[in-house]
Amino acid sequence: MSRHLYGIRIAVLLITIPCSALAQQSDPVLSPTEKAAAVATWDKLTAEQRSFLIKSYYAKKKSPLPATKSAVAIVNKAPGNAAPAATAAVETSKCQDQRLFLRRDRSDVFSFLVPCGPSDEPGASGSLTRDSLAGTTKITPQGLLGYVVARDKDSLYAFAPSIYANGTFADPFKAATERSAVRGSFDSQFVVPNVGGVDNYIDIAPYAQTDFRGIGRIAGVDAIWEPYYDPLHLGGRDDENYRELIGFYWRLEPELDILHVETPGLTNFTSRSNYEFLGGTAQARLVLFQNMPEVGPLCGRIYVNGTGQYFDNASTGSGLWNYSAEVGYFLGSGVAPYWRYCVPPDANGHAPQPSSSATSSSISFVYSNGTDKMTLVNQKQYKVQLNFRY
Repeated sequence: MSRHLYGIRIAVLLITIPCSALAQQSDPVLSPTEKAAAVATWDKLTAEQRSFLIKSYYAKKKSPLPATKSAVAIVNKAPGNAAPAATAAVETSKCQDQRLFLRRDRSDVFSFLVPCGPSDEPGASGSLTRDSLAGTTKITPQGLLGYVVARDKDSLYAFAPSIYANGTFADPFKAATERSAVRGSFDSQFVVPNVGGVDNYIDIAPYAQTDFRGIGRIAGVDAIWEPYYDPLHLGGRDDENYRELIGFYWRLEPELDILHVETPGLTNFTSRSNYEFLGGTAQARLVLFQNMPEVGPLCGRIYVNGTGQYFDNASTGSGLWNYSAEVGYFLGSGVAPYWRYCVPPDANGHAPQPSSSATSSSISFVYSNGTDKMTLVNQKQYKVQLNFRY
């Protein structure tokens, strides 16, 4: 029997689902004969046919269809399995209780307060270079590690010590060329909700900074504000399960960083000087081919990030720019919201529940150009890196 006749059989089975059940978006009640016919039909479909059904019924634009509206919904081979809702509840509970975080930089510190935030936050990265001819070794890490010591989901506050490291550690050591920063902070975060419909996330973090050699002596206070307004996809989005050629959200983070430099160490700061950086970060984060099974392994796994920073030094009247672009591929073997409808349904006929581990690792190409605010180092870099987020 041709693939078209198989499709017709399943369409006929769908017609037998009561309209009231469709309106309520609840699972249909099928007779044993109907269920057996559905199972037999599904088993005879090729992988291409199954992919077509998932694409056609199970991932419509702006409507992540419930199980009852999909042909695969009536294929319930294992009714004794845990319901998808229960699986989602377990995953959400784990997310809400998370206290240890590994991220790329301070632009993602609000994970401390909102642990179940965007699932595409960049992870820490690092590289190791060994030059046998020159007899040199270089280690280049970049990452933020934080631990939440207190969080209140009702009052919307969180307290977390964190440490951020970025730069190069070389052997043998050359002070003239090696640049790095290690910043230990204590982040106090809270939310000012619903100001004109906008939720406002605020982080205030006193810190001490040195370098990989422990030479520098720098202290300051860093304050970051990030607004969240879902209708404009500002700060996050709720359409990760939808079918989109480009799924995106964007971020604005005004920032004030006031610091005193006693000893610059392995940075380009000036000894016994004060700096007052006022500016911020603008960022766009995109996921390509979101829940589009027809593109195969590219479905929902390609991401593109663009970041621009500008800070004015009120002490000197000079400003600094820094911008970067990144194209990456998620490596996780689990299921993320971005490709949830690109994989076969579970035994109950539902799309598998997402797991945060699916996007925890990635490989990316990064281009950056500008001045690093933490070291005042000018840089223009092209690099391929592995990233890991927890």
